[in-house]
Amino acid sequence: MKITNIHPALTALETAMAKLVTAQEQMRGFDNWLERTNSSVDTTNWTKKMEKALGKPEEQEAVRVTYDETALGAMSTWLSHQSHRRHLIACEQEVLAALREVIAAYDAIDSKSPNNWLKPILQTRCIEAVELRDASRHEPAVDDHGATFKRVFNILVTTFTAFAADLTKYGPRRSYTTDLVVPGHKYESFLDKSVDLRNVRMVEFVDCVNSKHPASQRLSDLFSQLQPLIDAARLAESRLKGGQNPYDKNCSKINNGTINERQHANRLMDALHGQPYGCGPSTDQVEEQNQRRRLYEGVRQEVLIAKSQLQALYEELCEALHAAVVETQQFLTEVLNDYRSTIDRLDTVRICLNNCLAIDSRLRSLGRELKNLDSVYGKDFSRGAGREATSEKFAEIERIYRLSPRLSVTDSEAQA
Repeated sequence: MKITNIHPALTALETAMAKLVTAQEQMRGFDNWLERTNSSVDTTNWTKKMEKALGKPEEQEAVRVTYDETALGAMSTWLSHQSHRRHLIACEQEVLAALREVIAAYDAIDSKSPNNWLKPILQTRCIEAVELRDASRHEPAVDDHGATFKRVFNILVTTFTAFAADLTKYGPRRSYTTDLVVPGHKYESFLDKSVDLRNVRMVEFVDCVNSKHPASQRLSDLFSQLQPLIDAARLAESRLKGGQNPYDKNCSKINNGTINERQHANRLMDALHGQPYGCGPSTDQVEEQNQRRRLYEGVRQEVLIAKSQLQALYEELCEALHAAVVETQQFLTEVLNDYRSTIDRLDTVRICLNNCLAIDSRLRSLGRELKNLDSVYGKDFSRGAGREATSEKFAEIERIYRLSPRLSVTDSEAQA
């Protein structure tokens, strides 16, 4: 039952309950994901692979690398699960706060009040809210004191330490290697040769209560801006390559195929040599081609703009990663040297380690994506005709509208 706009306290409770229901549904998905992840790093599921590799150094190395990368992905999953669990608890607290307001509203209605009819409704919704809240799971699903977690955490620390030593020796930089972090096909034959084996993922950053880590926070904030810019660049690239967009009336006129300068040139050549069929392109057809050229050049500029914005964020991320790695190195040392570290501090350092590795992997693939955008922009299928048609049209407009600064638009058009 959903009741709104009857009483402000009820409306607030309904909103909080809806958020909790959504969070619970998402939590079930995280639980299923976590169950599969726990199985993937259970060492007993690797026994046969390890036995077959005995006495074969290359195969042993492949098993070790594959397990380590699976472990890094598992840590990302555990941290994501923990992050959503925090969100679920926050939703529960919101329901409890709204529930208290409803009870206060209930108490404020006396038996002679005209709003007395509300009291049974308030009672029912309070009961349902408590039942909904009690249905949430509170227990941690990951045992961070278990042997498997400790092994995975050690793998995370070892991987980060090696990565940090390599990154910091060069100092801050605004560019990044496009190499694969861990060549997937080398260890898993079903993966493409251009795919990383690593599946470590970014996790929502949650800082400590008693200490702050601004470099790690900035790294997370910058990463949150990344996907919209990637989507914009891919959309511009798709439009240039002829991707269909039913909302764009010019879609069929702007792509690499329909610009077809060679076909236009061949028609002109046929007319020049007096071919017996057809009459060759007319002046109107030339103007239509110029219109396609200008549209095409406009989309090429969309690619350039999207690429430039993505490049700027990429360079910021490169520098931010260096600062976050230096900060995390110091943070990790403090935590490892202090056995009394609080739970929130341990959670934060795990997130910092995970996110540095995730950004490392993402920047490498992003470098390849930027290189591809450069190539896409550089392949001008109009052979410069789009830029030339745009310049000519602008020159025509310039002559009209810069004829005299005192002329109105109507006057300038009349003179033209």
